[in-house]
Amino acid sequence: MEVLRADLHKLLAAYRESDHALASTAPRPRVRVSGNRPAKGIVLDERIVALRAQIAETLASWARLVVDEARSPKPDRCEVACLVHFLSRHVDWLAAHPAAADFNDEISRLLESCNTVLGPGAVQRTPIGRCPEPGCSSTLEVVTRTDSGQPPRQIVCESGHALPPREWLRFMGRFPTTMSQNGSLPLAAEGARP
Repeated sequence: MEVLRADLHKLLAAYRESDHALASTAPRPRVRVSGNRPAKGIVLDERIVALRAQIAETLASWARLVVDEARSPKPDRCEVACLVHFLSRHVDWLAAHPAAADFNDEISRLLESCNTVLGPGAVQRTPIGRCPEPGCSSTLEVVTRTDSGQPPRQIVCESGHALPPREWLRFMGRFPTTMSQNGSLPLAAEGARP
């Protein structure tokens, strides 16, 4: 059961990572071809959009089963983080359910899909201060892959709030940006808030 609970939280981490990877990095042609109009707005990676929808739909389906059959109050919101926390609280009930093997298989397949689309790799979490979400006192962390020199994949707090990439510079500008000797960002001063 602890493995299943851990897999749910891995799925949540992958979902949060996919938020940053949504925008396609494919270069746009710079030469205008007659009859073609340049794309406007954000170009999204369709594989990631589909994966995120599949994760949300699968978790919502299993949450519905728990609500209907275990007579549990429904989750606060139908968001992936809430669904993962809800299902984690009910993992003992799910493990005893006749469809437990299906639940395990579906979560495993989703994790495999995440690895296929997002790529595998260990991550490093570096605390940078307090979450800017009103009423949240959790620590905000920069999440980077340990196996690459790529920029951060996401900034999240322990409670599940994610700082959208458009906010990173505004938030990070209030904290020191030099690396410590161990390669991590220094923790912001206690009580500092953006």
